Amino acid sequence: VPVLTFYFLRDWDVMIAQIRDLLPRPYLPTVSRLAKESDAVLGSFLRGQFSVMISLGTIYAVGLWAVGLDLGPLIGFVAGMVSFVPYLGAFVGVSSAILATLVQHGDLLHVGLVLTVFALLLRIVYAGTPEPAVPSLSALLESRHEVLAVVTRPPAPKGRGRSLQPSPVGALAAEAGVPVLTPRSAKDPDFADRLREFRPDA
Repeated sequence: VPVLTFYFLRDWDVMIAQIRDLLPRPYLPTVSRLAKESDAVLGSFLRGQFSVMISLGTIYAVGLWAVGLDLGPLIGFVAGMVSFVPYLGAFVGVSSAILATLVQHGDLLHVGLVLTVFALLLRIVYAGTPEPAVPSLSALLESRHEVLAVVTRPPAPKGRGRSLQPSPVGALAAEAGVPVLTPRSAKDPDFADRLREFRPDA
């Protein structure tokens, strides 16, 4: 993977230019627009997923370190990094932490403390818009954590009638009865005040 990544980064512009040369000219604007939209959607999804992984890894690492597990930061970080697969992060973290706790401490008290770290209930404000962000929100809604609100783009014209339609994430949140915030800008003072009212953990 590192080798492929290196060559992709080095030759990316050349590859894109060659692909453009292969496309029929009448279709070039449409294909370019769709490619840019796909890139924006996937980029947003990957950034959001990476933020979730970092947040969970930090929470797990700090929690396991606080209960006195020497390998806690490492186990917590790994559990956060594999959390992109639903429930895999918690499973890897719990099983590894319990094994390490039994080896290091050998008592049920520390096992209980480790389980408490992974059983913590988080109050979450979820931010997302496109269809790829829906599965992550669905997993959160089905988990033990509390989704306080969802931040997404405002409704946009869609379809032949150009009627205003919510984003995929906004539609799922509304269906689940979760408050939906649709700020025009993240710098909006009213939006910042609403977030502070929720007092989220993440």
